[in-house]
Amino acid sequence: MDESKDALVMLYDSSKKFNFNNHASFLFELSAYLFTDMGIETLDFAYIDVNNGTLPEKLINEAQLYPYIQLLPAGQKDKTPYPSANITEIEDLLSFIKEVAETDVSRVFDEIEEMERTQEAKNGEEEQSQQDNVGQQVESDEDQKREDL
Repeated sequence: MDESKDALVMLYDSSKKFNFNNHASFLFELSAYLFTDMGIETLDFAYIDVNNGTLPEKLINEAQLYPYIQLLPAGQKDKTPYPSANITEIEDLLSFIKEVAETDVSRVFDEIEEMERTQEAKNGEEEQSQQDNVGQQVESDEDQKREDL
């Protein structure tokens, strides 16, 4: 592994239920896509099947909980234990990366925040448009009633 990069490693147990590994894998792949799509080259992603040979001692999860995510910090891969988490939501995984990454990954989070602001503004505009349409319909109905009288 490149010492100048953070490495996010998902340890999984191929003998466990597929659904559980599949959900964790989906979250892992989604985060990898986000970081790669944003051009972040300081974070590597890797899978390790704990049933496939001998697991390096410094990656051993004493609780034996899998899937399990560890972040091996840039320039500190010899320091253990590594920050780790048992993640069930994408927000938790992204927060974990943001909190423990040694390299600068802030651009991804800045972009996510910008997308959220844009979506909130769009939702606000749509809501206002719907309210305007309802108001116009009420006025039209009232005008029709007056004409009928």
